[in-house]
Amino acid sequence: MASAEVTGTLRSSQESVALAAQLRRLARVATIIALLTSPAAYFWFRHAGHDSVLKSLLLTALVVVGFRGLVDLVIRRLIPWPSLFGTEETRLREEDVSRGGVWNASSALWQRYDRPWDPLTGLRAGAELLGAIFVAYDTPWKFQITVYRVTVTDFGAADGWTVESLCDDALQFGRLTLATCPRAEMFDSPLADPFRHHPAARSHR
Repeated sequence: MASAEVTGTLRSSQESVALAAQLRRLARVATIIALLTSPAAYFWFRHAGHDSVLKSLLLTALVVVGFRGLVDLVIRRLIPWPSLFGTEETRLREEDVSRGGVWNASSALWQRYDRPWDPLTGLRAGAELLGAIFVAYDTPWKFQITVYRVTVTDFGAADGWTVESLCDDALQFGRLTLATCPRAEMFDSPLADPFRHHPAARSHR
């Protein structure tokens, strides 16, 4: 797996910055609700279902994870997700994996897949992750996006992808390349969202 620290800035729309912040808050609220309701779920499995302690814990964990995943799915299907560069251009919206494109853009991460996802379920359906670009909205200045880390998966590297080509593939929509993207002065990388887990986008610093 290849990884690199990349610090560059892009401009985003005011609406996308606000949307990204709202989605982060909504995801955190959903996580808190899931954790707060977990004791009730455990009590039900343990006493009403008469399950063992271990089984009750496992079932409770499944309920928490399932609820959190359901919230993500509902958000993904019903709420417009930030596109690449946070714009509302139709061309960039069509690059979304759920609309026949190959990019999965969230408020903190842009993921490049080798094929579109299933448009009916919104699931990966065998699509392989080629790489990920970690971004921070509203950093270092208002209405800017900072790209601060790029990772290419083993599958992506085997398919010929590099950190540079992955960046160029994303930045082309802003008429930029990794070489021409403006650089930002940053001493530390932005903190990752502690409420969002990206298992397929681990990187080596």
